[in-house]
Amino acid sequence: MTQAQPSNTLAQTPDGLRDIAGPVTISSLTQQILFWAAVAVALALAAWLARVWWKRRQARLDQPPPPPPPLPPHERARLRLEAALRLLADPDAFCTEVSATLREYLEGRFGWNAPDRTTEEFLSELRSRDGLSDEFQNLLRDFLGRCDAVKFARYDPTEPELLDLHSVAARVVEDTVPPPLPPEPLPPPPQPPERTPAA
Repeated sequence: MTQAQPSNTLAQTPDGLRDIAGPVTISSLTQQILFWAAVAVALALAAWLARVWWKRRQARLDQPPPPPPPLPPHERARLRLEAALRLLADPDAFCTEVSATLREYLEGRFGWNAPDRTTEEFLSELRSRDGLSDEFQNLLRDFLGRCDAVKFARYDPTEPELLDLHSVAARVVEDTVPPPLPPEPLPPPPQPPERTPAA
């Protein structure tokens, strides 16, 4: 008795529909080709992802660290005044640096346009400001006048006079440092649940 060979044509059912096809056998060679193709695609994808990750990592490493936040005006002024003491042997350079430091501090601290103005223009602006004591205005007037005498009138001050100018500039800075910001309040601790009295 001979076994019937499956035909390539699908048998039709009585209602005219074709029957489902049987399983298709894939040769061993085709299976190997599909397997190695899938492996190659997976390796190519892994290599691409590794390259993208490496490039992003290198870009992060190559970027310089962010600059530190700028120092507040009073901190910059303190550092500059301390460095100015090295110029005591040159009164003109010393007075120029101390005067510029104080003017730039006042601009940064109060928004006054001090560096670009003459002493008279700056003092005139000070007189128009509300809330500045006469003592403070006189202190600045004396300080700037003494610095101008060295810079423009060729006055040759002694070292104690230069140190006094330095102490006046330092005093103006210290007397006008903004108060520290209050710390943020801590959240209240969690309250234990209320206990109901036992009956």
